[in-house]
Amino acid sequence: MAGTSIANLTCPMCQSSVLEEQEALLQCPGCNWSVWREIAHRPLKDSELRTLVEEGETAQLEGFRSKAGKTFAAVLYLDDVGDVKFRFPPRPEFSKEPLGVCPLCGGDVIEREKAFSCATWRESHCAFVLWKDQSGHRLARDEATRLLAGETVGPLAMRSRQGKRFRAKLRLDRDEGRVQYEFQDKASSAQHGEDDGHASA
Repeated sequence: MAGTSIANLTCPMCQSSVLEEQEALLQCPGCNWSVWREIAHRPLKDSELRTLVEEGETAQLEGFRSKAGKTFAAVLYLDDVGDVKFRFPPRPEFSKEPLGVCPLCGGDVIEREKAFSCATWRESHCAFVLWKDQSGHRLARDEATRLLAGETVGPLAMRSRQGKRFRAKLRLDRDEGRVQYEFQDKASSAQHGEDDGHASA
């Protein structure tokens, strides 16, 4: 195959042979080391393959897909025996400072990776959760704090499951512990309602 940006690549394992380009992989004719052109359902660009072979690792790459169908980002690197491995970005650390009081159990609400929820949910089995993803809008910590304090947030630019844009305000129903949408017009309400049903987190 033609591929000038990955021509003349020396095998990173034996350091004596030039890798041969095949349809699905690059392979060393000397020691048989190889690297696939597609990893975790993501085709690698020639420039990414060159970086992996010459430098031993790539920059962080987006667009990999797991067997369960979930997309993820990772660095590809070669281990000591030449196997291609994933190096995942570190999980973000969040402040353990409470944002407010849980409307259902009265416990502290803290920030987690995908949501704001009770600090003691494992012990109390409290079901309250305030998802960060609200119809395409990522709920910020200060917005969650305001919702827990009984304030209304917005109007915010949002998107329905069918991809239609709309604007709405958010408020927290403290009796049910659910986020409610307050639409700016009937058209937005209809678009959201037909896609998502009950307007809640």
